[in-house]
Amino acid sequence: MGKFAMKIHESAQNHKIVAVSDASLVGKTVTDEKLETEFTISQSFYGDEQFDESSILEIIKSADNLNLFGDEIVDLAIRENVLKEANVIKVGGFKHAQLYKL
Repeated sequence: MGKFAMKIHESAQNHKIVAVSDASLVGKTVTDEKLETEFTISQSFYGDEQFDESSILEIIKSADNLNLFGDEIVDLAIRENVLKEANVIKVGGFKHAQLYKL
């Protein structure tokens, strides 16, 4: 079983958004009282196909648009210089980041 769940979304303009979550969070809903929001880590957005760290690294390093949810995937992206810690927020106690290359 993989550590991460991933799904690649394609827009009509041929842009790809790579959505990755810690696999253990998919299907859960977290509440963030500070942001006054609930956030569902849905299978329809983050996918149900699971990947290990080496497979995910290749994909996130080459992606132009990322949506990452979970401490493990965000920490991996920081460690591999895909994004900076300053661009990370917490939602319901979990790390979340979005990256868009222009």
